[in-house]
Amino acid sequence: MSASAYALDYTVGGGLNGTSTVSGPTNASYNGLNVPCNASFTVSDSAGSGSVTGASFSGSSSCTAIRACNLPWSIGKPLASAGTTNNTRISGVCVYIPSPINQTCTGIVTGTLKSGGTFTFTGSLAPSSGVGICGVNSRIVNPTYPNGLVSSPVLGIL
Repeated sequence: MSASAYALDYTVGGGLNGTSTVSGPTNASYNGLNVPCNASFTVSDSAGSGSVTGASFSGSSSCTAIRACNLPWSIGKPLASAGTTNNTRISGVCVYIPSPINQTCTGIVTGTLKSGGTFTFTGSLAPSSGVGICGVNSRIVNPTYPNGLVSSPVLGIL
């Protein structure tokens, strides 16, 4: 028997309103050229609806030059699923990836928020030049981040 899907609300530290920082290893790419970074996203929750209101990148000079654009990015309501994960979509994602890529990439990212507030995501985005494919995703690089990015205070589902 499959579980039926229904919309839920986000929580920050157990409440319906608040702000959380979601951070950890990420990757940006264009036509197979990868820029591994660390990202920090500010996620705001208002009455159970989420949005990404800030983003910064670190790890190398290429990473610190990446810029988020068109903030805030809307986070769709999570859907219940079998097990402990809940799937969601982040719309309006826009990042400028400088040299050596030199592209503004836009689109939708899909992610999974797991119990305990860890988050993994992936997305194929459209490049500003109209040629090629931009990609973004969370990376698992070491035991510190075994399940993707980490939220603090903890993001949850109600």
